[in-house]
Amino acid sequence: MFIKFHGLALFITRLQTEKKLELRIKI
Repeated sequence: MFIKFHGLALFITRLQTEKKLELRIKI
C-alpha cells in the first residue's frame, strides 16, 4: 500500500512539474 501511495505522489509531482513547464513556455 505504501508503494502505491509513493507512486501516486510521484505521479502528482510529475503533473505539477509539467504544469510549471507549460506556464514557462506560455510566458
